[in-house]
Amino acid sequence: MIKFVRNTLIILLITIAYGLVMLHYGQKKFYEWDNEKQLNYLNKEPANYNIFSVHPDSIVAPIKSKKLNGMLPTQGWSEKYIDPANKKVIYDVHMSTSQIGARINHSLESNGSKHFIVAGDSQVFGMGVDDDKVLTNLLNYQFSNLNFYNMGHAAWSASSTYLFFDPKVGVKIKNFIPEPQGIMIYIMYPYLTYRDNAYPNALSFTNGLLTNYEKVGDDLILKGTFKQTNSFWLNIKKMATYYDKGAFVEDYLMPLRYMSDKNEMLRSSFNKTAFIISGMRYNYQNTYPDSLFYVLLCDPLKEDPQKLLLNELNTYELKVIDLTNEDVCRSLHPYYFVEHHLNNNGHSEMARLIQEKLIEPNSPFLGL
Repeated sequence: MIKFVRNTLIILLITIAYGLVMLHYGQKKFYEWDNEKQLNYLNKEPANYNIFSVHPDSIVAPIKSKKLNGMLPTQGWSEKYIDPANKKVIYDVHMSTSQIGARINHSLESNGSKHFIVAGDSQVFGMGVDDDKVLTNLLNYQFSNLNFYNMGHAAWSASSTYLFFDPKVGVKIKNFIPEPQGIMIYIMYPYLTYRDNAYPNALSFTNGLLTNYEKVGDDLILKGTFKQTNSFWLNIKKMATYYDKGAFVEDYLMPLRYMSDKNEMLRSSFNKTAFIISGMRYNYQNTYPDSLFYVLLCDPLKEDPQKLLLNELNTYELKVIDLTNEDVCRSLHPYYFVEHHLNNNGHSEMARLIQEKLIEPNSPFLGL
């Protein structure tokens, strides 16, 4: 009990300190939103997204009864990004979305023989990039008998993608991707593990959808999804709603037992993400039998120089294509905007690598 109280107080102090820093530095608004185009809708035969239960011993009782539905996609939005250093407009675009809230897919063929899914976060979505310059649409324009589907969105992580294939949730993904066979790739950046593990730097910005699963033995238990908000404190409340006192302190908000050993913390975090991706592969291949699944590894911010993530992915025998030595995954310039999202050059280069590393080697399977 004494240890629990001590750990709780320490984490509370860390959280308050981090929150104050975020309030001072992280809440400046350099984004301009077109709220009139934030129209919610669901795809045909939608699953029941509002099913997430709350732990009976939650540490935030007042909002216990509120079910948080973060799965409602939008029909796209317009966004302008202004460089905070020089106030220069970096991009000013409208970004259209599909039925699942990911980027819209152009030039889909009704007689496409195979699908090719590209999943990830805002890098795959194409934040700040016009619809026709996003990597999946560049590939759709090039291959007429192969349909490329974008499964990326701001603040998504492996947990978010896993949700679409989670049989316990029941999203009718075949309404969105009808081809019975194909290839799925997940583009993995090391920072995505912070979202899967609900660390403070992920909680401070969850604009879009942050999905959280708890690993229980060999199973993943869905704890909830977060609606669009940049409020650090609101997201802390949301997290607390889903966990009992012990789990919230011991498993989240940068666990104390790892504070003196960052590599051990990363290794533990990467292991959970790799476990989620292995479950994603399993459920995807159950949904689309005889299909292929790959992980593409990219680390332009050099967050994992020791390649701890690669080791954890290999633990689950995932097929990994390591792109960390490629220019687009080794250096930010000239492939990324100032806020580290892939720009037009980045999407073009990533599409080229996907063609070289995956499409061409698998051309007999894809019927090309």
